[in-house]
Amino acid sequence: MRVAEDGGENESGALRRGSIRWARQFADGEVLQVPIPACQCARQAAEQAVEAVYRLSDDLEIPSLQALGFTEEEIPVLADMAFKDPQTIGNPRDLRRGSYVQIWQRAFDSGKK
Repeated sequence: MRVAEDGGENESGALRRGSIRWARQFADGEVLQVPIPACQCARQAAEQAVEAVYRLSDDLEIPSLQALGFTEEEIPVLADMAFKDPQTIGNPRDLRRGSYVQIWQRAFDSGKK
């Protein structure tokens, strides 16, 4: 699914850019449709948000790393590339090469479903 330019949904059911009032809807759980009661702990809310992102990825038919032709043996190379990327400096977390290996491994494992 692609996001179209003028808001709403197009004939393919894709969301259009104007249909989401970004920050407020996202914060309220409207975009990912995750109900977050005020009394819920942060960890539970985070876990629900992660599950919602997985559902969104499925709904948008985002291909897995495997479907894109990557193999598990390429994870170290992908981690090195990510670690050496100049944009790493702007990351709010201090990541080491091992962190990138874990991120790529989780992404790869999620595609094994």
